[in-house]
Amino acid sequence: MGVKMMLQMYRLLLAKPEVRAKYRAMRQSIVKALALVFVVEALSVAEVYPLRGIFDGMSVKAPASTLVIWVIAMFGIRQVHTVLDQHKEYHQMTTDWQNLGNILGHGHEHQLSQDQKYQIDHSTGEKESTLSKNIWKMENLIDVVIYQVTPMIIMIGFILAALSIFDWRYSAITVVTIAIYCLVTRHFEKVFAPKRIEEHEEWKAIERMASEQVKGWRTIKSNGLELQKARELQCAIEKFMQANAKRRRIRIRHWVVQNSVLSVSILFIWGFSLWLYSIDAMSTGVLVIINGWIAKLYSHMFRYANFQREAYEGVASLNDMVELLSSSSAIDGMPNALQLPASGLGCEVVLDGVGFRYHDDGEYALRDITAKLPAGSTVAIMAPSGGGKSTLADLLIRAYDTCEGSIYLDGVDLRDIDRQHLMQVVAATVLQDANLFDGTIASNIGFGCLRELSQAEVEVAAKQAYAHQFIMEFPEGYDTMVGEDGVRLSGGERQRIAIARALAKQPQLLIMDEATSALDEPSQRMVNLSIQAKSAERSCTIVLIAHRFSTVEHADLVLVLDHGKLVDLGTIAELGERCELFRRLRSGEISME
Repeated sequence: MGVKMMLQMYRLLLAKPEVRAKYRAMRQSIVKALALVFVVEALSVAEVYPLRGIFDGMSVKAPASTLVIWVIAMFGIRQVHTVLDQHKEYHQMTTDWQNLGNILGHGHEHQLSQDQKYQIDHSTGEKESTLSKNIWKMENLIDVVIYQVTPMIIMIGFILAALSIFDWRYSAITVVTIAIYCLVTRHFEKVFAPKRIEEHEEWKAIERMASEQVKGWRTIKSNGLELQKARELQCAIEKFMQANAKRRRIRIRHWVVQNSVLSVSILFIWGFSLWLYSIDAMSTGVLVIINGWIAKLYSHMFRYANFQREAYEGVASLNDMVELLSSSSAIDGMPNALQLPASGLGCEVVLDGVGFRYHDDGEYALRDITAKLPAGSTVAIMAPSGGGKSTLADLLIRAYDTCEGSIYLDGVDLRDIDRQHLMQVVAATVLQDANLFDGTIASNIGFGCLRELSQAEVEVAAKQAYAHQFIMEFPEGYDTMVGEDGVRLSGGERQRIAIARALAKQPQLLIMDEATSALDEPSQRMVNLSIQAKSAERSCTIVLIAHRFSTVEHADLVLVLDHGKLVDLGTIAELGERCELFRRLRSGEISME
């Protein structure tokens, strides 16, 4: 099952031309490694043979020079074996790391390319586990198959051939022993397989819990729950260890039975050999090399047991990777997807009967939305909580595609526009939670731009976002490290950096989804100033989704939604006269949060 799953994973990986090219480049190292495996195993069998000459020579009191020649031969074979084995290890490690890099790199690329639904449905811990922790189990399985099971099969072939030269009965005993051992091992691993899956899932749950606590450290500390949460994790780990101890005890009983098969066979072979020796049907030297080969072969039989164990341990990890690689984004890029030219004047947005629901059998989050957003205008979307504001914003950036109707940018159906081009060149977003990366302020402002920004360009964007002043108050200015998630900055500072990042892209469509909802009044005022300044330029179309009316009071056009439907559309003055829902939202009588 593990090999079948592994082949399925490689079929999915090799479906990409760039991955096939990388594996073709690895071909030479793989061929060298496998060729060396063959030679090394042949030498491993051959290095035992000089013992025959040594022991038989000692039995007949052969000249010392003859014995020395046999000793030198054995030493020479062993030295060549050692040197080639190290070369094999080198090529093995090279291919192992290249293979690991291919799986991790392209698995990560595939994961990042998945749509918003996938990202929401899978926790951070689960996604991290698939690519960082489980990948080592997959690599162990691949390594065992290529560099442990393959050498074992080669050695079995060499030794069976050598044994047949002396006495076919040795080969028969060995074949029967190997068959029984493999059957017993396979049976026990099948019996133990559910417990391995159980162990895998229990550990994934612990990893998810740990990941959530690490990411939520600020909330944990702000509620004084450090010890409580740490003990919860410790308790989960202790339960896992207790369950794992029971599983290990079962496994030990399996190993005892498996090893007993080999022990009984070795006892039988020694008895048979001594009987042949006692009737002068076998020399001392032959007795030594035959039992030396048998001991060498059986000592490597653990490779098969190791393969079975790794197969069942790695199968759950492989299944996670196959599931990831098999998944496809609902927002697939098209070979002939269109790219909009950068006009610098904003783009006209037309909503034509837009309808959307998150599940095929679910309720509509948006229904029959029709509106025209003029190029270069500032448009606000207002609605009670759950009214569809953020859903509409997600549709504008193709986080999802419409279920009904269409959205047009400058007359082009949004579904015909390449999404990467849309987000790299056309659109920019500022969300409620500003996500900053662990780097400098300058690198965070430039994040998302297709080219590296000059210092002057970074500062222009920061000034537009009213962030330049507080940045220059830091001793290191734009080179200040913000820490993970921007932990060294206040909420308002993080938000203004996020706005600067969006403005640095010089987008044609700027979407600000509840960008001020979590800010205090001073921070909100600074953010509003940056929005108003950008709006006055008429250089891009701005879509504002806000929890506070003060953020949208300078909008040219307002869309009022309720339960996913468009209630009214107009200027603030027009809606103030004719739309009851708008007035209640503006006054705060109905919450937009």
